[in-house]
Amino acid sequence: MSSTARLSTIVRTPDGRALHIYGLRRTGAGVTSTGEPTQAAAKTHAVPSGSASLRTLVVLESGLGVSGRFWGPVQRALAASTEALVLAYDRAGHGRSDPDPAPRTLQRLADDLETVVHVVPHDRLLLVGHSWGGPIVRTLAARLAARGAPPAGVVLVDPADENCDLYFARSTRASGVLQDLLYMPLALTGLLQPLGRAILEGLPSADRDAAARASSTLAAARATIAENRMFTREMRGLLSSPPDLGEAPVTIISGTSTSQFDDRMRRLLNEAHRLSAQSLPRGHVVEADRSGHMVPITEPQLVVREIRALLDA
Repeated sequence: MSSTARLSTIVRTPDGRALHIYGLRRTGAGVTSTGEPTQAAAKTHAVPSGSASLRTLVVLESGLGVSGRFWGPVQRALAASTEALVLAYDRAGHGRSDPDPAPRTLQRLADDLETVVHVVPHDRLLLVGHSWGGPIVRTLAARLAARGAPPAGVVLVDPADENCDLYFARSTRASGVLQDLLYMPLALTGLLQPLGRAILEGLPSADRDAAARASSTLAAARATIAENRMFTREMRGLLSSPPDLGEAPVTIISGTSTSQFDDRMRRLLNEAHRLSAQSLPRGHVVEADRSGHMVPITEPQLVVREIRALLDA
């Protein structure tokens, strides 16, 4: 049975902000476990031993208002079954990551993701994004492709997709405004954490508790509001100028299970995923028929399988 070692550290963005990252890799693959972040780790980046020859890096990007701890089951299963170093992190304002005073545009979010990507030298990079994390990883993937160094693959897990017209409907925008108005009171009263636990139902309790704690502070609430306020504008930007991922293979995992409350949204999003895949030179859709939006919780092995398929290609 394979065992894994942990990497946990603080890295610094070019403007000096702290981002908390945590990684897993098979013990036999030369990992140094660093434990909790320290001042020294912040300076050295606490890279795995033998990192100069690291072949594959997988970075997991979460959705809006969700800590990287959300990826726990996927991260553990992927690290145990591949030679890759698998990293997740808390975006600005969540957990131990510093808030960002700048507007949280997709380019700014991709800047932070790029900081994480450059922590460890690697030969191959695979980017994985869930929900709002999908546009973030697409933005960075296009940036890397324009430099002549595209990722080896991109996996989008039920991503937010600009081809879904419902995102631009007045009712959806009104819902976003209401969410912004409620977030701070929920955080101030301590209700945001149990709400987060309810949303993350199905995660193992340790992952669920850690993710809910990291994303229920006042700083996390402010960070979520800051990102949400940019959502519609940034999605319109994707619609008018889709990121060019070049020849990078892209898998879009689309949850197809519906309820009476989200049937229309689910159908429109599934169609948007199909349109997006058709527009990509090497894009294809994989249906997650036992899942709605939270595929990494309800079908983590499917996510792992599709990541491994690109790693093995």
